[in-house]
Amino acid sequence: MEYKKIVVDSIKETIKKMLDTELDIVMEEEAESSPIKVEDFTVIIGIAGKITGQLIFGFKEENVKCIASRMIEQEVDELDDLAMSAVAEFTNVAAGNSTIMLVDAGSKKLGMSPPSIVMGKSMRISTKINPITKYKIKTQKYGEFLLHIALKEREE
Repeated sequence: MEYKKIVVDSIKETIKKMLDTELDIVMEEEAESSPIKVEDFTVIIGIAGKITGQLIFGFKEENVKCIASRMIEQEVDELDDLAMSAVAEFTNVAAGNSTIMLVDAGSKKLGMSPPSIVMGKSMRISTKINPITKYKIKTQKYGEFLLHIALKEREE
């Protein structure tokens, strides 16, 4: 199963719908080894089932503010609880849609963890899955953010 393509296509569609923006479709794909360097604002969502691992979203602070402003329909000037919650919900919906698409493609039952937000400078995150595929996603209205796909098919 081409689960990475399914995840990327689902997330692209979610971005278009939720943020009402077109992607510049500069999907730069790159393999990484754990531990990976992540952005100052990172959201991690675990996936469990026939496919297991994490989806790791990385944002710069200005991107978080822009996305949160769109999500809550008011200007966001600081990373308060409401802004962080809005971006966590955005990534949760994107990951949820990906999970649904994976199940539809034959992955049987999959579960998701709630989003975990990690903030700080020069962070690295380690995962047991290697390689990890990193995608740069560029949007017209909300700038660039990263998607690290650390997923693998579980052996039966």
